[in-house]
Amino acid sequence: MKKLLIILILALLPSFQAAEYANASELARRIYLDLLDRTPTVEEYYRAKKIIEGGKYASLVQELMTKEEYFNNLAGKMVKHYAPFKEERTHGFVSYKRLEGHIRDNYLGPKSDIRNFVNDVLTAKGVAAQNKMVLFYSNFEDSAKMTARLAASILGVPMKCAQCHDHKIHPDINVDHFWSMAAFFEGMDKKIISTMAGLKKFEQQLGDEKYAKMLGKENLAKTQEWIKLEKDEKNIYNTFSELENMGQPIKRYGLTKEALNEVDFDDEDTPLKAPQLFINEYSKSIKSLEIDYELDGHKYTSTASHFKRDRSISETGRPRDILSRWMSWKEPLYMSRAVANWVTNWFMGRGFIMPFYDTFKVEGPNGSQLDRYAQIFMRNKFNIHALVRAFVLSPTYRMKSNLKNDEEKFAFFKARRLRHLSGEQIVNSLNRPYDEITKGLNTEEAMKKIYRVAVYKQDLVDKIFPVSIDDTEVAYKGTLVQALKLSTDSKFLKYADKLAVNSFERYRGVGINELLTYLFAKLYTREPTKPEVAFFKAKIDFSKSYRSSGVFETVWTLMNSPEMRLY
Repeated sequence: MKKLLIILILALLPSFQAAEYANASELARRIYLDLLDRTPTVEEYYRAKKIIEGGKYASLVQELMTKEEYFNNLAGKMVKHYAPFKEERTHGFVSYKRLEGHIRDNYLGPKSDIRNFVNDVLTAKGVAAQNKMVLFYSNFEDSAKMTARLAASILGVPMKCAQCHDHKIHPDINVDHFWSMAAFFEGMDKKIISTMAGLKKFEQQLGDEKYAKMLGKENLAKTQEWIKLEKDEKNIYNTFSELENMGQPIKRYGLTKEALNEVDFDDEDTPLKAPQLFINEYSKSIKSLEIDYELDGHKYTSTASHFKRDRSISETGRPRDILSRWMSWKEPLYMSRAVANWVTNWFMGRGFIMPFYDTFKVEGPNGSQLDRYAQIFMRNKFNIHALVRAFVLSPTYRMKSNLKNDEEKFAFFKARRLRHLSGEQIVNSLNRPYDEITKGLNTEEAMKKIYRVAVYKQDLVDKIFPVSIDDTEVAYKGTLVQALKLSTDSKFLKYADKLAVNSFERYRGVGINELLTYLFAKLYTREPTKPEVAFFKAKIDFSKSYRSSGVFETVWTLMNSPEMRLY
């Protein structure tokens, strides 16, 4: 017995070994990038480093999680995870920034339950301008696309794999499961209303009592408000405050160019001031919902009643209401695993389970870890802040990064994998932070300025980083594009010149050591090493003019080093 005990202890010994934690500089950079989507300022860096080295890392986490930037970042992460893919959205950047604000204000309170958010996503109705949750749908998606996207993002179940054949990895998911879930979305009335003729036809449809009842009193009233504005040849966006429009000029159309290209504007018809994506449900019982599909040259029909046969389905309930109750309330473990895994993907660059949208069957040590966080989420009444806090305080999150990528890419929990900053993170980090932008302004002026800056940053990201980096990929696609853009883009060259000029003026009477300490803290969130100081000291001469001093070349070199794009 004693011998067996010794063997067991030896087998478990690696799990008892303390993880090598990141140093204070690395952890400060990581926590700011993950929670606030930017690196810390030089002042924030030194303060954060002092807090971490003083053993009060948890208090720093708590402080950052109370900032507006954290809530904005989390709302943006939720939109990215649950909304249609960018290329399939019918509305543009400003509309989705409004959606982020709506999520922040309505679903991210201290005691929020994410199931309420998921329920409102699945049951959204009305016009997009009046009910922002409608933006979680797109006119470009049919029932099959909606099934694949929402099953993966909400349940962590890759139903798309069963669209054309029984699932190869999860044999208990078959083709009929996919199409019977898709049948729930066949009850949707989803369309873009873009012309006066379409508006007139739509108004007649709203006159149907059953149809109006499906829409609900509040959404009906808001939809009729939009109709009245259009009939009076007024733009609904004119009724929004400058704050809601983010300080941008009112445009004629609220739709993306791609969505407008889908609209058939007849020469004899009049286009609306603000065409809208509208969503409701046809007045149908769930048993009458069915969807036809083709498989291997044969035609089949699936009905909504086939889905989850072990549960009784209400014959009188609205289809998406029934689906929502099952997805977010009746089977909370599925949803909890999915949320826990995409939060892990956010903070680690990979989920416990990969691909991160497939948590249907969890096994092994990583599966056990995922279930542990899913249970934490459930015990905290599905509060996402509790899950975020638990993760960033965990030993796993605080591990030191590994400069080498494992061949198989699966052993990343032994030492953290390096991640690449996104275009958004780089632009956010090089611009002034939220508190500096809003300093000295009242609340309304501050919000207007923040929104204008957000539009400016997004434009910059779109132009400079046409290929985004996705850390869920096996290889870092876009890294070379990002590096070349940083090296050659005129905006970044101007930024580097401005930073160099200011640094030259500020430190020429102070010293090269202080200059390098400032630049390394600003761009790398750390102090320079002795060899680095020696290297750059040989290149910098404060006795010469700015152009000949070597300060610009130093700044440019630091900005274009891979380290600036890593954490």
